[in-house]
Amino acid sequence: MATVSGAPPTALERLRISMRQNGEIIQQQRSLYAARRENFRASVQNFLQEQQVDRVAMSRRDLQELTDVQFFASHNFVNFCSFACVLSVTFCLGIMGWGEDHTAYKMIHDQHQTLLTPVFWSYSMLLVIFFLEGVFVLFQLTNSYKHLPIVEDAIGFWFFAVNCCQLGWVISYSFGVIWLSTLFMLVNVGFLSVLNVYLYNHEYVNAPRRLNAQAPSTREMKDFNIVTEYAVFRAPFQMHCAWAVFILLVQMNEFYVERELPAPAIIALSCLILLWILGLGVLFVPRYPLFIMPLMVAWGAMGIWVELSDPRTIILQSYNQTELKRMKGAAIATCIEHLLLPLIRFAFHFATTYSVTEKEDDPIPSRV
Repeated sequence: MATVSGAPPTALERLRISMRQNGEIIQQQRSLYAARRENFRASVQNFLQEQQVDRVAMSRRDLQELTDVQFFASHNFVNFCSFACVLSVTFCLGIMGWGEDHTAYKMIHDQHQTLLTPVFWSYSMLLVIFFLEGVFVLFQLTNSYKHLPIVEDAIGFWFFAVNCCQLGWVISYSFGVIWLSTLFMLVNVGFLSVLNVYLYNHEYVNAPRRLNAQAPSTREMKDFNIVTEYAVFRAPFQMHCAWAVFILLVQMNEFYVERELPAPAIIALSCLILLWILGLGVLFVPRYPLFIMPLMVAWGAMGIWVELSDPRTIILQSYNQTELKRMKGAAIATCIEHLLLPLIRFAFHFATTYSVTEKEDDPIPSRV
């Protein structure tokens, strides 16, 4: 298969084609199941009308035994329940420190100081992420949004898996088990990455369609728009993914220092460089840049910058002035670059994508 210009499709384009075909198959199966459900309901209604029965005392188990219908928890329900558990446990263990055998999150943070550890108030970004994800959870419970393809096909149960890992991370970190919390955050980053890949390859609902792409339904066009889709169904997970990567690097440094391994300053600087590469990568490598993720990198770097501006006594005792100045300078550079580059990249992307000629000739839509 060839692209519009005649060149063979790239690996990314082949992946998108394959995912789009799988999505069409899933949509056909869903339509078939919906038709069968309507036929089943019609037959039951006809039977009750013939027997002149208004109500039937029948439990879910009775219905399952009579019809072999399989009941299962929908992704909307498990997303809501798992997210509610994350909020509850984060508040009780992480913030309030309830219990006898563990301490609050801030005390654990103060006990495991490294060169990469940000100032504590920078963790308030997690509250912003939780708020946006809470908005998503409420939206995906409503009848207007819970059956949208982006919810069923792209997000699905991945958000549930993310919440499970987040729950494990909060509990293990609150009890001071650094190696286990690092492992949970590593798996969490993996699930968030997969979730964002699915979202990236899912078409915006009212963007110009590509060749051979399935047209969105009338209901989607009525109840949905590109701003709502990005703010509710995409931005929270992009922010969470970038912030989880930052927390993972901090956790790796805490584990490294806890084991008293050599050259912790070099490891911290290397992790900050990896964070810098991540921010630039999501801006310049994908065809459709992810503008919000570098801002999370800038926020984390700013937290390191502020913390090293007035380092704690344990940091002054563990590292020399050269290492502190080098790390602080790298944090400042990372913060400023990742604040300015997304603005420049967005202006360039907008100018090249929405020019008059390309808007008329290019059938491939842009993305936020």
